[in-house]
Amino acid sequence: MGSDMKPGPADEAPTILITALKDPGIYGHPGTDLQRLQVIKGWVDENGKTHEKVIDIAGNPDNGATVNKNTCEPEGQGYTSLCGVWQDPEFDPEQPAFYYARVVENPSCRWSTLQCKSYGVDPFSPQCEAQAAEQTENMDDFGDIFGRCCIDPETEPFYSPTIQERAWTSPVWYTPEGKASMKTASTERRLLLSPLMHCLWLGMTLLWVTAEPEPAPVITISEQQIKDLQVQWQLQTGRVPDARRTNMLIEASIENEILFQEAMNRRFDQLPVVKTRLQQLGGFLKLTNGDASDREREALKLGLDKTDPLIRRYLISAMQEVIAAESPAKTADKATLEAYYRDNKEQYRQPAVASISHVFFGGFEQQALDRANELLSDIPTRPDDAVKSGDPFFNGHQLPSLNEQQLSKKLGSEFASHVMTLEA
Repeated sequence: MGSDMKPGPADEAPTILITALKDPGIYGHPGTDLQRLQVIKGWVDENGKTHEKVIDIAGNPDNGATVNKNTCEPEGQGYTSLCGVWQDPEFDPEQPAFYYARVVENPSCRWSTLQCKSYGVDPFSPQCEAQAAEQTENMDDFGDIFGRCCIDPETEPFYSPTIQERAWTSPVWYTPEGKASMKTASTERRLLLSPLMHCLWLGMTLLWVTAEPEPAPVITISEQQIKDLQVQWQLQTGRVPDARRTNMLIEASIENEILFQEAMNRRFDQLPVVKTRLQQLGGFLKLTNGDASDREREALKLGLDKTDPLIRRYLISAMQEVIAAESPAKTADKATLEAYYRDNKEQYRQPAVASISHVFFGGFEQQALDRANELLSDIPTRPDDAVKSGDPFFNGHQLPSLNEQQLSKKLGSEFASHVMTLEA
């Protein structure tokens, strides 16, 4: 789908054929069964008011499908494929309209539910708030990280522990002969009625009446941004930043913002490397079917020259090179470097890491448990021999070298702490 539909013979109502296939998923993570297939119709009445209507054309919205609250595994029957033919019974050949298809899966756990459960906070459990408080305390000073795991879906449905994933097509637009396209008409109407447009006209009028000097730019950094900097540092180094390190991270973030704004003031965004990046983004996001300049123009409309991390890095680096050329720094002597290292060497110390081999036993639960206990009673001295006694594992049997915090995220804090006390 995704086109303009011309009026049919004798103003006949359009007939739409829709098919959908279940996502097969990947090994170890199968896709979710489909529940229903829908058509969404939109139209504009004679008063210019927009309407939408959802029509189920295949499947069963009341199939009773749900999820296992303990494992998040889907439960209930669905469909591996759906197909439906639908003709608009309320078609008006004089009324602009659009149609698109949507397919809805059976319920599955929301991604945040999986994240919360992996930390021992169960959104389905009556003890969720107590679990969240305990885990938040374990995360030191990062605030109420797990509080939203326990939000009541009755009051905030957006945070429901379960969701129904869906996919939809681009719309097909129907425009009667001799009338403006619904796309054009609705866009123009939205612009004319938009509060933003009213503010724009009011702002232009005030600017014409009196022009105030532009205030000096102010750089602010929020509490959430500070927490993001702390989390990023912890993920990169495996250490929780102390107050001194946090201040350094804040200063570095502000300095980068100053450099970026100065680079924009000096029109460094006109550098070829920036233009090339914008063209790549415009093509990747399929913003237009035009040439390179069209793709660049569409990317600029989205403000990607100010938000894309790679472009920001380009401009900050360019500004740093200009500053270095304009104000060359003095080269530190050996004694100064050694003194700095002695005073700051703890900042560069890397946390201890461990490399782990694991043995995987497939099959039914008790059978796998019996095989594991048999191996524990007589563990081979060589890890490779132990691995061979198990079954193939699609991600391999060797974990990369991980520090205690990284291990804790994958296998739990108790296991990670114990591993780090073992001798090599």
